[in-house]
Amino acid sequence: MESCGGAHYWVRFAKSLGHKVMPIPPKQVKPFRTGQKTDANDAIAIADASRAPNIKPERVLTVEEQGIQSVSKMRDLLDKQKLQLSNQVRGLLLEFGIIISKSIKSFKARIPEILEDGENQLPMPMRHCIDKMWQLYSRLEDDFQALNEQLIRLTGQDDDCKKLMKLEGVGPITSMRLKIQLGSGDHFNNSRQVSACIGLTPKQHSSGGKVQLGSVGKISCDKPLRSSLFLGARAVVSKLKNRPTKTEKERWLKALIERRGVTCASMALANKNVKLLQRRS
Repeated sequence: MESCGGAHYWVRFAKSLGHKVMPIPPKQVKPFRTGQKTDANDAIAIADASRAPNIKPERVLTVEEQGIQSVSKMRDLLDKQKLQLSNQVRGLLLEFGIIISKSIKSFKARIPEILEDGENQLPMPMRHCIDKMWQLYSRLEDDFQALNEQLIRLTGQDDDCKKLMKLEGVGPITSMRLKIQLGSGDHFNNSRQVSACIGLTPKQHSSGGKVQLGSVGKISCDKPLRSSLFLGARAVVSKLKNRPTKTEKERWLKALIERRGVTCASMALANKNVKLLQRRS
């Protein structure tokens, strides 16, 4: 079956009835479809894709994993809405000559000051609107903090997440995302497949026995997880720059920083951590 909306539920339901199910990602089914998009053509394409030797079925999440993933996605949505709202308010106030710096800390400090300032020449309808947006932002902030604390509690009670948090630069949110992506690790043949799935490996353009590696790809990857791993590794690299090395891994990392820079070293550390994790599993 094609892994579209509701696929996890129907795969679990079919398995409970004794069926063997092969969920295929839509992007792997599409090249097999001929003619226009109809139910009949889609069914033929799914059947053809299921016989292809290089097709990789998707891993089906358990009910618990899907629940944690859903909470995480709603948390990310609240975070995105907060950013969108603050950017719009900041841009509109700029048109009135009121400048707020880009940091969230400055936004939280300046909005109450702007609302209380009676000499900033803001029209009264605009002032009421900004007040409404500030109240909405505060509610979003409270809801975001509540979901964030809930996720931290859930990861703190999960044995797999506790093990993942022992990796350098991996915190509660990153460990939860790693758990959802990796599962037991049985659907990966080697550690490089894990790194490629997350998006930590360079793009290849190889032909005629010549291997050409480019920059790290950004299209086919788990972007939230990759971003979390990279930012965590970046924090580790930043601290290592200002202190002496203690282990062989730190000496390798510091040499890489001097040779290729902080960004490249951070991506390499994230890649190494994920590969080490797969080997252990």
